[in-house]
Amino acid sequence: MAPDDVLIRGAKLFDGHGFHTPGCLLVRQGRVAALAERLTPPAGVPVVEARGDTVLPGLIDAHVHVSPGDLQVALRAGVTTEVDMFGDPALTGSLRHQASSDHGLADLRSAGTGATAPGGHPTRLVERGLLAPFPTVAGPGAAEGFVATRVAEGSSFLKVVLEDGTTSGHPCPTLTAGTVRALVDAAHARDLLVVAHVLTQAHALVAVGAGVDGLAHLFLDEPPAPRFLDAVAQRDVFVIPTLTSLAARAGRDRGRALAADRHLGPLLDPRRRAVLEMGFPAASGGRTWVTRCRPSACCTGQDPPARPVQRVDGRHRVAQVGAGARRGREVHLQDGTPARVQQRTQVGIGGQGASSVGACAGSERGERGDDEHVAVRDGVEEP
Repeated sequence: MAPDDVLIRGAKLFDGHGFHTPGCLLVRQGRVAALAERLTPPAGVPVVEARGDTVLPGLIDAHVHVSPGDLQVALRAGVTTEVDMFGDPALTGSLRHQASSDHGLADLRSAGTGATAPGGHPTRLVERGLLAPFPTVAGPGAAEGFVATRVAEGSSFLKVVLEDGTTSGHPCPTLTAGTVRALVDAAHARDLLVVAHVLTQAHALVAVGAGVDGLAHLFLDEPPAPRFLDAVAQRDVFVIPTLTSLAARAGRDRGRALAADRHLGPLLDPRRRAVLEMGFPAASGGRTWVTRCRPSACCTGQDPPARPVQRVDGRHRVAQVGAGARRGREVHLQDGTPARVQQRTQVGIGGQGASSVGACAGSERGERGDDEHVAVRDGVEEP
């Protein structure tokens, strides 16, 4: 018997596609060996009585910015994979190495250093001492070398930054359309997925037109136009809405209320409580837009430093979008609302999002595998 062997009995089962009546899930050597209404435990395998609980796939947070300690917090919140959208490659590389051998950490995939123009976002954070200096992209001719360096550093995908300060009140240079296209071409030639940071619809259209695979945010300057929705659908672009972050930018920050919540507040350490309570600078005229059309894939991501309370709020806000993909594996959020997550092998999370025979099994105790993860959560109810 392996240390990870266990039979979970009596829990409601969610396999990544739908709920099953309460039954049994058998884990052998860290993988799901059987799912059935009734199972007899093999000799020596411990039994966990989980009536009233729900077994579901580990959650994926598709937009974070990690710092030391965040992967432990993520796993305690039921998130078994973090996708970092811009970070110091030395830090993310170190954290990813730790996660590969420490079952108490969530898995990590990272863009490493994102592609931005000289003086562009987020270089102001370097000036304030919040980020280490990083290379930028001066034009299309610099794209090939920039992407090659990211690959050498171990980036899982490429992030390009299109922001001119329109929504933040801090004007700054941004990448040209030609530079974005050169970056996309260089990344795709190396089989890397490309996501774009955009906060305006105009920049979203530039990114989609350049061939990016996904948007790391929705925009907040105007409602999605038919032209944008058609382009996203035709090009099969996925979207990570980060509605919690955008709502804060629009002056609807719930951080203080969440920090004071009698259920969630006691779970916060001082640093994360301070992050929630510090507020967020609202964008002039910013609004969050919710569309109920189904243009493409919708991934769950909140764009915070790792804030499990914000994640819980963000997942339920993402549920408002109701977007679905024409391809990819369906993943249901904690409240049972469906959202599609692309099977993107370039990011290294292609097999996750299902509780099926052969999937890697994990739990909030910290077990995790390389592909699909399964977590046990309390109080998850069928829609």
